[in-house]
Amino acid sequence: EQPFYYIDYCFAQTAALQFLLASQENYADAFGRYKKLLLQGGGKTFAELLTEAGLRPPFTKGVLKETGERARKLLDTLQK
Repeated sequence: EQPFYYIDYCFAQTAALQFLLASQENYADAFGRYKKLLLQGGGKTFAELLTEAGLRPPFTKGVLKETGERARKLLDTLQK
């Protein structure tokens, strides 16, 4: 009944996974960018917020596939 509700969750999950993956490389940097994003919320578009946080918007070509593949590799590593 509300397809955009589910699409919104997908967008948010993609951003969250990108932050998780970035935190594996440099936690302090990723967390700092996350806090900055939160402070700017409501004043900019979702895509602008993500771009300023160093993330790629989920509707950019290839982002869902790349993020999913990287998340799968991390999950496989954590399961070992």
